Amino acid sequence: MKRKECIEINKKTISTTLLIIGYLILILVYWTIYTDAQKPSEGGVDPVGILFRFGIEIKEAVYTGAFLYAIVIFLNRKKFFSVKVISAIIGLIILMFPVLLLDFLEFLRLLRYLRGDVYT
Repeated sequence: MKRKECIEINKKTISTTLLIIGYLILILVYWTIYTDAQKPSEGGVDPVGILFRFGIEIKEAVYTGAFLYAIVIFLNRKKFFSVKVISAIIGLIILMFPVLLLDFLEFLRLLRYLRGDVYT
C-alpha cells in the first residue's frame, strides 16, 4: 500500500470516529439539558443529568464537541461537500444552538437592564 493511500485511509477512519464521538457528545448534552429541565419527583429528588453525574459541565462538553467537528471539517477540507463535512456542519449547528440561544437571551436581559426595564 502506498503512503498516500495509507494517509487517506487514516483520515477517513479518524474523521468517522471523531464524527461518531461528536454526535455522542451532542446526545449527552441534550439529554443532560432535558433531564435538568424536568420537575423533581414526588419524593423531592432533583433529576441529575448524565454529564453532571460524571462531573462534566455542559460548557466543557460543548467545547469538546465543537472542537471534534472542527477537526472533521479540517481533515476533509478538500471534499467540502462530502457527507462527513455536511454531517459535521449540521452537528456543529445543533450543538451550538443552546449556547447561542442562552447568549442571545443574556444579551436581551442586558439591554433591558440598560434601558431601565428591570423586573426583579
